[in-house]
Amino acid sequence: MPDETDRRQLIVGSKQVIRSLKKKQPLSRVVIARDANNTEDIDYILTECKQQNIDVAWYDSMKELGQTCHIDVSAAVVALMI
Repeated sequence: MPDETDRRQLIVGSKQVIRSLKKKQPLSRVVIARDANNTEDIDYILTECKQQNIDVAWYDSMKELGQTCHIDVSAAVVALMI
């Protein structure tokens, strides 16, 4: 994930990302932590990303993804707005 990513351009959390996908907001990429445990949400996100031609990247852990995004909590899913 690029360091220059501004927090205002991030959508953090599976529920928020799902909401953005349902609204067809312009997303450039969705990043998913490999240890995310809500498989139903992750499956939905992967399906929608494929249908909407949104790149998907994987991160090693929720903790590392949260730290990379400069948030104080772990993150299972993060989306980058265009």
